[in-house]
Amino acid sequence: MHHFGIWNFKFWNFKNVFNRNDGPPGDLSLLMMSIVFISTIVWLIYGFGLKLLPVIIANSIICVLSLLLIIFKLTFKKKPTFPQSEPIK
Repeated sequence: MHHFGIWNFKFWNFKNVFNRNDGPPGDLSLLMMSIVFISTIVWLIYGFGLKLLPVIIANSIICVLSLLLIIFKLTFKKKPTFPQSEPIK
């Protein structure tokens, strides 16, 4: 059972492994949002092809929401913040 604790520790520190300096750690990547949007379009095509109403409804909602995220990401860009300098002693 002690292996779960080790895995859990690694899971919570996962974001530190790939921490890049191209944006804040909580920032959503435009690439990732684009991948979600494109995969949703593929699922919509699949749903319409097989006439599966639950797949169509669920992926239509996700498609609209991911498109809104992409639009917001492109519209509301954050201004770069400069690191706070330490006070002179």
